[in-house]
Amino acid sequence: MNEIIIKKKVIILGANAVGKTSILNSFIYRKFESDYKATLGVNIIAKDYITKDKITVGFSFWDMGGQKLFRNIYPRFFSLANAAMIVYDVTRMDSFDDIINWHNSVLTYIPEQIPILLVGNKIDLVDQRVVSSSMAQDLVKQHHFHYIETSAKTGENVNLAFKKLAEIFAQVFVTP
Repeated sequence: MNEIIIKKKVIILGANAVGKTSILNSFIYRKFESDYKATLGVNIIAKDYITKDKITVGFSFWDMGGQKLFRNIYPRFFSLANAAMIVYDVTRMDSFDDIINWHNSVLTYIPEQIPILLVGNKIDLVDQRVVSSSMAQDLVKQHHFHYIETSAKTGENVNLAFKKLAEIFAQVFVTP
């Protein structure tokens, strides 16, 4: 079988300080930085992922800063996106409440339907959790999102989140 390589642009969205960059760093560099540095504007990182079916997904991750002052520049960065990852912090209800605003931005600025992976981050902070899994599951069912919970700090489910994205794209090439 010839090697199949597909290139996909993924925009990573969510309120500030939910862990978007930390999830990316955990996946790409296998590290967690405890000192918070806000992403200003957009940070672009590329990484290949090889699926179990030997399909290489060449990801281009566009990590968007979550501050409201950057939201007016996002439409130009949404162009040609193949998927969106919307991240919220399970310890902050405001970040969960903001998911629909991020989803509406995707619907407004990307003309075709793209897969959306909803990521509940910071599950290691069990005692501080305010957004339950069932609340997220209700939202997922309503909007047909894919869903996973992660901890960028411990690395729990981080690779699985990106594996889900890769498999969404690769399923087109896999014969049942």
